This record gives sequence, structure tokens and C-alpha cells, in this order.
Amino acid sequence: MKRKIYLNSIDLKEITPLINKIVSESKYQIIPEEVETTASLNRITHKAIFAKVSSPYYNAAAMDGVTLVAAKTYLATETNPVTILKEDFKEVNTGNVIPPEFDAVVMIEDVMENKDGSITLLKSVRPF
Repeated sequence: MKRKIYLNSIDLKEITPLINKIVSESKYQIIPEEVETTASLNRITHKAIFAKVSSPYYNAAAMDGVTLVAAKTYLATETNPVTILKEDFKEVNTGNVIPPEFDAVVMIEDVMENKDGSITLLKSVRPF
């Protein structure tokens, strides 16, 4: 039996006019408006908003745990635990600077410490 494939990839340049047509014919019109920040609760921005100055100005840990290179955790699962050597991670607390050689933080609740100083992980993490 021949397999039926219902999904097709369409280039963004080709699909944009179609999306614009659907939106323009919709009963829900997207009309940008300016509102005070205090009146913006439960609203959606019309376009991306970027801070002029980041706070904090450094890459900070959002939780207590260990910081490491995310790629070293990608194969970690409950059935395939991954061991990270002592020299490949650093302990961090919420708000600590994430050193430039690392790109992820694993929550302390997800870290199993080993007697030799290494740690074992049962799930992967994403960068940043």
C-alpha cells in the first residue's frame, strides 16, 4: 500500500501572502494600538519588544543546580543515564554568573551526585 503524506513544506515567501489573505478576511482584525504599560496585562504585543539594557547584564542561573554544556546531556534518559565528570560542571545558585564555557543549568533536584565527584543525569537540558 502506498503511503499517504498529508503535510507539505512551503517556503515562507510563498505562505506569507496566503496568511495575510486569511487574516484580512477574518472577522478578527489585528489592529495595533498603543496602551500604557499598566493597562497591558493579558494583552499580546504586535511585534517583538527588546530591552535596551538587560538586567542582570550577565548570563545568570535561574535556579540552584549545576552549570554545564547542554550538548553533553542530550542522550540522557531514565533508561540511559549520562555521567558528567567533576571537571565538566560547576555548582551554581540562583543568580550566580554562568561561566562562559557553559551554556545550561540543571536543577539540583535532577542531579544525582556520585562518590567520585561526578554527577549522573536522567534527562537532558537545552542551552540557555
